[in-house]
Amino acid sequence: MDPRRSGTHGASPGPDDGRARQGATARSGCCAARTFFRERDRLREDFPEFFGGRGGPKRGSETHAFADRGATTYGEWTSVIRLIAHHNPDRANYVLTWFIRDGLLCAVELQREAAERQYMNQLQIWATLAPHQKQAPRPPKVPAILETIRHGK
Repeated sequence: MDPRRSGTHGASPGPDDGRARQGATARSGCCAARTFFRERDRLREDFPEFFGGRGGPKRGSETHAFADRGATTYGEWTSVIRLIAHHNPDRANYVLTWFIRDGLLCAVELQREAAERQYMNQLQIWATLAPHQKQAPRPPKVPAILETIRHGK
């Protein structure tokens, strides 16, 4: 993940090329840290479902605990990496080479597809049973992730 190719979106530290180590000023490290934390905050805002904001899974919750039971962990990215890699360790190593933003977009799409499958299943069950009940229940609610437009909000 090389920030020189990605701008500030999904930037992460690039490979260490050994330049500007001894001659670097304290200000350059401060600017790099500021950029890192600013980008981290933007990712947290853009992808709340992975960082525990606005209804997303909280650290220590059942969803989070399930993701941490594997032999290999990836820090706070464990659930995202496993989701994208379909719990395949070889594919997880490949996913680790992706830009952060691309990985999160993939994970959101996978979650949207799973929510759509579940909603369609619930809708089919409702449509099958509703005509045969005296007081038919209301149809299932559309999940919030399906109410957002696919290519933006």
